[in-house]
Amino acid sequence: MVSRVSLSEKENQNIMMHSDTRSRIILEARMQFFTYGFSKVTINEIIGELGISKKTIYKYFPSKKALLYAAIESNFREIEDKLTELENDKSLDPIDKVINALQYLTSMLSTVKQPYMKDIMKSAPEAWDLISDYRKKRIFPVFEKFLLECYRRKAIRDEINGDLLIMIFLNFAQYILNPQILSEIPMSMQEIFESIYTILFEGILTDNARRKFKKKQLFKRDT
Repeated sequence: MVSRVSLSEKENQNIMMHSDTRSRIILEARMQFFTYGFSKVTINEIIGELGISKKTIYKYFPSKKALLYAAIESNFREIEDKLTELENDKSLDPIDKVINALQYLTSMLSTVKQPYMKDIMKSAPEAWDLISDYRKKRIFPVFEKFLLECYRRKAIRDEINGDLLIMIFLNFAQYILNPQILSEIPMSMQEIFESIYTILFEGILTDNARRKFKKKQLFKRDT
């Protein structure tokens, strides 16, 4: 009876040790890939930072590309946990959910450097397709849900068409996340998205300019 308990504890320790080693490898790879780019990082650089052997890393991941996928999947899981938390949080109104989701994604994107995005699109296009697919199927629908709820709760002006707003927001986000476009903008990812949010939700005009614009009645409606 005692030996069985001891064996079980030892098995649990081994499982925890393997899980911890795998997680450490993924986190280090993610940090290096997201900072320097997939093709620029070598397995030797990853194991050098972790202090493990090449045999150990290949025990968990048969190739560098398999490690890239694991790093991307771990990123997806973190995003998924946060989005699910926001969706289920009854204490937040829709505009708070939009703000919190934008703040979270901005903080996540601030850890992803532009060389990574451009490099992964070139060196591992199938991985880039996976990222793009996740954005379309999970991230964008969540924002659509939150924005529609804002519209229903009168957090968005009545004269703004809700469907058009969502179309503009999602298409703009999809366009700006193209690595080629990002490489032409001399700003960090965080600065880019903070500017996008400000333009979309606060506008580009000062209060004084906005008053002048309204007086001009640029788009006159037939009465």
